[in-house]
Amino acid sequence: MKKTIFKVLVDFSMLEPFYSGFGQYSFYLGKALSEIAKKDDRIQFTFIVPPSFVGEFEPHIKIITHSRILKRLPSFIKSLIFRKYDLIHLTTQNSRYLSPKIPTVVTIHDLDFVEEDIFNFPTKQSKKIGKMLQYSELITAISEYTANELKDRFNAHQLPMEVIYNGVKNHSMPIIHSKIISPKAKFLFSIGAFSGKKNFRVLVEMLAELPDYQLVIAGKNQTEYAQKIRQSIQEKKLENRIILAGEISEEDKHFLYQHCTAFVFPSILEGFGLPVIEAMHYGKPVFLSTLSSLPEVGGKEAYYWESFEPTEMKDVFIQKMTEYQQDPQKPSQIKQHASQFTWEKASKEYFEAYLKVLTLR
Repeated sequence: MKKTIFKVLVDFSMLEPFYSGFGQYSFYLGKALSEIAKKDDRIQFTFIVPPSFVGEFEPHIKIITHSRILKRLPSFIKSLIFRKYDLIHLTTQNSRYLSPKIPTVVTIHDLDFVEEDIFNFPTKQSKKIGKMLQYSELITAISEYTANELKDRFNAHQLPMEVIYNGVKNHSMPIIHSKIISPKAKFLFSIGAFSGKKNFRVLVEMLAELPDYQLVIAGKNQTEYAQKIRQSIQEKKLENRIILAGEISEEDKHFLYQHCTAFVFPSILEGFGLPVIEAMHYGKPVFLSTLSSLPEVGGKEAYYWESFEPTEMKDVFIQKMTEYQQDPQKPSQIKQHASQFTWEKASKEYFEAYLKVLTLR
């Protein structure tokens, strides 16, 4: 009897920008799926990737180049082009490759756009996700929080849905030099694109209450919100203690994780919060808000701010840092928590999800 080999198309068109959340997710999931495909030939993968990533994956992975022309083709033409595939995985809600006639798995990362819905009028993105849910055999979400938001906001309680957590790439090599800040400095670190949801403003206000610390915030900062942060820094005369590093390299990012005193992340809206696990991978104390997915991801090994009032944030920080420093087991416990989130585990769960959809049809 001839063995069935399924053809699965995976949309990794969001590999660019590479250092974005979608870029990192796409790259490391693609690499992990490639490793599975070396050993398990039940699925033949084809990846859709930007031109700069052609040749980045293993030779046994077939490639379609993501292009402006391809993504703008009408859905029925894409369906004709992709009809030879048994399944397509749309790895983000921003995918342009929905093909209603092809069995589909869709991954939803967050519902940030909901904030843009005015008077409950659906945005373009809201309508798009509704259509994705309608035509998908399986919906995957990157956290229970995102899954519950989907169920409630799209009345999707009856739709087939699974939670598959993101992984974290293991960067174990010590990095001892960076132009951003001295490894001997006593500093707090945060990272993310500068937008209101990241809530960096409260870190500036807290730092004014912590005269012994510096603060480094990395991430795209050519935004209106970033300008407000700069104004706040100037008003509080903290220019010498706060570094807005902008977009940084992987090496600099991991230098900052390795050498920071603590990772601080008061975000009010996260689908997952990958930097939290990246910092915990180094056994660092992480301080988070109690909102959205962060308590789910940080678990009992993280510390939480229940208020954004600067003095209260400072008091929590000092109290919990003292506890951390007095508990020699805490770093290893934090690392153990982070070790649950691997791309190997995530890719296996996606692989099994593909097979479940394919064999149940």
